[in-house]
Amino acid sequence: MTGDGSNLRAFVNGILQGSAAYGGSGYNGGAITPSVGSYNNGSWSSGILGLMDNVRISKGVARYTANFNPTPNVGTNPKEGAFDDSASTWWGSVQTGANVSGASYIGYNFGSPVTPKAFTIKQHANYIGSVKVQRSSDGSSWVDVQTITISENNTKNAYSFSNSTSAQYWRLLANDNPSSGSWQVEEIEFMVGAKNDMTLISNGFTAEATPSEIRIVLFEEDVDSIEINTDLKAWVSRDGGTTWTQITLVDEGDYETSKRILAGSISVSSQPSGVAVKYKVTTHNNRNMKFHGASLGWKA
Repeated sequence: MTGDGSNLRAFVNGILQGSAAYGGSGYNGGAITPSVGSYNNGSWSSGILGLMDNVRISKGVARYTANFNPTPNVGTNPKEGAFDDSASTWWGSVQTGANVSGASYIGYNFGSPVTPKAFTIKQHANYIGSVKVQRSSDGSSWVDVQTITISENNTKNAYSFSNSTSAQYWRLLANDNPSSGSWQVEEIEFMVGAKNDMTLISNGFTAEATPSEIRIVLFEEDVDSIEINTDLKAWVSRDGGTTWTQITLVDEGDYETSKRILAGSISVSSQPSGVAVKYKVTTHNNRNMKFHGASLGWKA
């Protein structure tokens, strides 16, 4: 409840439920004992059936006159569930249904200013189709960066946004409502730093005999949409990395949600003879991806 001398307003979870013009001097002329959760006009009566905590009383200022973001926005599951890289945990908003847009948010305190330019999000349930990227230097006052349309599904998707300003706090504010229930997010990541193509070269492995064929297996996770053998390429060498032969990778399926096994074999008989085996992975077209492991095998 807030009052500014002209109007009384009632909020639930940061959403204005109603208001009425009121310019009076206070209930019953200020003759009753102030109370919270019950009515006292000489004796206690009409108390609430429940518990109350985090009560705040402000004098001389109407803290809120329009919809606001309640703090903390803990929701049905802790926010940590959206930052643990696990499909079995998630975060859910305090607000539900038509009260989600403009009030529900999920974000991260980086501890020092950073400059993200993209994020990934995997919604868990009760999907929404739009969010606002926001930044803050103090975790209290927020600045809109960009409104992003997101896919209403349970797939991990990546989105970029225009930004050149650093801030310590970053969040996604709901800009849409789910059909029902709380907005639920399974995983979210803010991508800090520019996207650059990468070349990854392994340490050397010594074969007992000169290899004629080499096989590579990569455990990869898309951040952006990745086309193998175009955005991601794999190479092998039997002469310590002087000569490279590209392998045609094949998607052999997911070993975990959104994480796939990429593999391929190639003859290296045309390379100079040697037993110093290496692999090389290159990325192209400024695509973001993650590597969780690699395996290399060969035969003479």
